[in-house]
Amino acid sequence: KFQIFKASKLYKKNTKQYKRFKEIEIDYQIWDKIIKKYYRKTKIILEPFDEESYNFCTNYSKDVDIKISSSESDNFKLISDANRKFSHVFINLSGYNQNEIDYLLSNHKFNKKKNILMYGFQSYPTDINDLNFNNFKKFKKNGFISGYSDHTYYKSYFNLILSTIISILKHVEFIEKHVCENRNKKPPDYITSLEFSEY
Repeated sequence: KFQIFKASKLYKKNTKQYKRFKEIEIDYQIWDKIIKKYYRKTKIILEPFDEESYNFCTNYSKDVDIKISSSESDNFKLISDANRKFSHVFINLSGYNQNEIDYLLSNHKFNKKKNILMYGFQSYPTDINDLNFNNFKKFKKNGFISGYSDHTYYKSYFNLILSTIISILKHVEFIEKHVCENRNKKPPDYITSLEFSEY
């Protein structure tokens, strides 16, 4: 899964967040080379974080899947557009509380053939006691495929394994875990990421 964004679309210039994300922003031309090089070798999921990046991702709709970030999971117009263009649309519900998840399930007609509901408690790092694993049971009961988005502390290997096992027992079909090359550089999400050798 590749996270695609333009820092200028997310943060105001001259802010710490803008400078941090601008340093790791990858140009669309480079993304184009990466996607074209690897989509035949492995399954790729693109996760855009702004409208411009979403529009860029639609150029590859026949070859990749897409993930809707938690900030856009109630953007039904965007989800409907993604459902028309992509084979599979992963929808991140990690940023929503229980009432909001129940509301979305009751009031929006998600596409059960295309939409995969992703859930995890979106704090950095996640306390395993904050996870409501019954959401996966609820998703399955409503006819959805689901996945677990893990954000446990990288030093807490036991919680990573335990939460993953519980999720699988609750019938999830996808596990999402962030990885990074070097945690010492403290990239975004490093506190919940594994290095490749650990992964």
